[in-house]
Amino acid sequence: PSGVGLCPRCRETVAVEPDGTVKKAQARSKCGMCCQQRVLVQPGAHGRWLCDACALGTAHTLRYTCERCEGTQLIPHPMWRYMAEPTS
Repeated sequence: PSGVGLCPRCRETVAVEPDGTVKKAQARSKCGMCCQQRVLVQPGAHGRWLCDACALGTAHTLRYTCERCEGTQLIPHPMWRYMAEPTS
């Protein structure tokens, strides 16, 4: 139903367009960290592959401090890309 699969001859990922043409496509699979269906770009810890957002977040973790309990945690996702200001 999605129109994406493997070529039976060369095993490359291909997609069938609505008009019936077949094109080379990027393989999408479940990210080993966020568990979303994404294009995987880099192997992560324990042999699990990561999407681009999780690979970037792993390299540049966000240090988050809770305002209520003042506990600190490292978040391996680039949520800092969505912040208006560094202090928000």
